[in-house]
Amino acid sequence: MTAVVVTVKDGKANTRDLELPAERPVEALAPWIAKAIEHSDLPAEGEAVKYILKFENSIEPIPPENSLRAAGVVHGDVLQLLIKVIPKELSGSDAGRRFAGPGLVSTDGKVFPFRAKNALVGRVDTASGVAKSVLGVDLTSLDSEGSPSVSRRHAQVLLRKGSYLLHDLKSTNGTRINGKELGPDSRAELRHGDRVQFGDVGLIFVWDGQEVKKGSH
Repeated sequence: MTAVVVTVKDGKANTRDLELPAERPVEALAPWIAKAIEHSDLPAEGEAVKYILKFENSIEPIPPENSLRAAGVVHGDVLQLLIKVIPKELSGSDAGRRFAGPGLVSTDGKVFPFRAKNALVGRVDTASGVAKSVLGVDLTSLDSEGSPSVSRRHAQVLLRKGSYLLHDLKSTNGTRINGKELGPDSRAELRHGDRVQFGDVGLIFVWDGQEVKKGSH
């Protein structure tokens, strides 16, 4: 079997040169790699996690079903292995395991990928000029039809310097991140696994390729 020799880092202190089979899928290799480099985020027994392998300094994970050869990995490449805990609310859903983000996921598996640098979060109201095409994250189907809690233009997601920021647009019922209210017209950075609430609608932020920053929540 063809092999490649690469350097694998865990994003913190652990680095190791490994000879890896080039034809095996990443999803089969990653757990073994994590143990081989003594990854600093090895999961506890029974903990549901995703293993994310990517080229160093890239935000795009290598698809788990791809082999290293299919991903274009060659001798001397430097790879980074991230281990992301799957939020308990998503651990039993296909969306929780397959969706790589960046985007938001509901507990029933509805996925809202961020397709642009700026995404408006809200609900459709054609009478007010808010069409489905205007919304980057359309929460109409998740909100109460008779008494909606999500504002038409509730919040905005902004990509700034490699991070996604959530900006509340003076919504009627507020925006919360992990239970903490986001002040009107203020911003906060989104981190993988954050519980985000728009009015009464709760979602989880997922971004497999996001690296952990020092001092992040």
